[in-house]
Amino acid sequence: MTGISDHAQAWWRDAELLLAERDRARDSRPGRPGHLSASAVVALADDPQSFERARRRPVPHRPSVQARRGTQFHAWVEQYFGSQALLDWEDLPGAEDEADGAETELQELQQAFLAGPWAHATPVGIETDIETPVDGVMVRCRIDAVFATDTGVHIVDWKTGAPPRDAHTLRSRQMQLALYRLAWSRLHEMPLENIQASLVYIGSGETVDAGPLTEEDIREVLRTFGS
Repeated sequence: MTGISDHAQAWWRDAELLLAERDRARDSRPGRPGHLSASAVVALADDPQSFERARRRPVPHRPSVQARRGTQFHAWVEQYFGSQALLDWEDLPGAEDEADGAETELQELQQAFLAGPWAHATPVGIETDIETPVDGVMVRCRIDAVFATDTGVHIVDWKTGAPPRDAHTLRSRQMQLALYRLAWSRLHEMPLENIQASLVYIGSGETVDAGPLTEEDIREVLRTFGS
């Protein structure tokens, strides 16, 4: 570049390098994954852009009090139904933080569960792991509990947070149930119409059912990533 000072030329080169780095980042986004968890599909359905950014540049998150409380409750329910817990919550990083408040909230969740209808039911499966392929992606599902019904089964996923309050969030949460129904149907060769599925929000006592989502709805969500 003639007629331009050395400083200006250096700035220009720096600008070109930064633009080239930006273009490479755009072109190097991860391809479509071969495996995803059901919760990852929910996150993808909820916010595709945030999901893609998180996969491109994953950042570890310190376990929150709410997350630890949820883990504690799931372990307790598993023990309540007679299975050995897969995870000792006390071994989680930071499990000692805010122990008094978290313990009180856990006890409230336990009491709410014991007062509800599921405490008196007998599950046919607890913490059941199933994988099923959808549109070329193997989706891993961990089902909290499965109960027999007169016509088939009822899949239940315990939730310790707040239920969805808008249509978009509701649909993304129901995606998890659609995956569970599909996976169970394929594994046990059971018609989908014989499989109920619900998110049970222990704290509020509210239940969210699977709704009308189909396998094609799941495929549409998966196609939003890596395309």
